[in-house]
This record gives sequence, C-alpha cells and structure tokens, in this order.
Amino acid sequence: MDAIRLWPILGVICFVLPIIWTGAAKSNVGAMGYLFSVWAVMILGGALLSRRLRGEADAQSANALKEDTEL
Repeated sequence: MDAIRLWPILGVICFVLPIIWTGAAKSNVGAMGYLFSVWAVMILGGALLSRRLRGEADAQSANALKEDTEL
C-alpha cells in the first residue's frame, strides 16, 4: 500500500531529473527519450501495483467474509 502512495513522488523526481542535467553533453533528444521511458515505466508500474493491491484487497475481503459466515 505504501508503494502505491510513493509511486507519484518517484515519478515527479524522475521527471525533474532532466531539468537538473546541465551541460551541452545532454541533448534534447536524449532527454525526450528519457522522459518517454519514465512515462512508460510509470504507467506499467502503476498498473502492476494496482493489480497486486487489488488481489490483496480481494483476499482480505474473502477472509473477512469467511470469518463472518463462521460466526
């Protein structure tokens, strides 16, 4: 649960990195490629975290339902 809360903060940090880059050695093409890669990883990672949390929530609700029916 904490990972999904920290995911947007990690994304902001990763998106800000090209602003911190200095010097002529870094090209705009490289920065755009980096931003696209971060964007794709953020989407895929968010989907995987969401799926994992949904599975845990379903398991918890099933356990709670099972405990209620046993009483």
